[in-house]
Amino acid sequence: MVLDIEDEQNSKDSNVITKDINTFEDYVSANGYAKTSTYVMRYWLTIQRVLDAQLHDKNLWVASMVLLSAVIHVKHGNLQVHGIIMVTKLI
Repeated sequence: MVLDIEDEQNSKDSNVITKDINTFEDYVSANGYAKTSTYVMRYWLTIQRVLDAQLHDKNLWVASMVLLSAVIHVKHGNLQVHGIIMVTKLI
């Protein structure tokens, strides 16, 4: 079971978010889910929006977006396509 905590409607208070994560993880663990983890952006850990040192379950799925972009221009006959390709990945 994975908890995705990144909703912007969640509290901005690090203590509240961390408590919410612990409450959820403790509840699902107590109810038979032995394998749990929290999905969180690396940035939230960096700015201490989530206090990882206080988490009961240290199993984190950390998202770090790497954005690669390329501008493409394709011409085929009378058709011209211009666009941007963006690729993201989790690291």
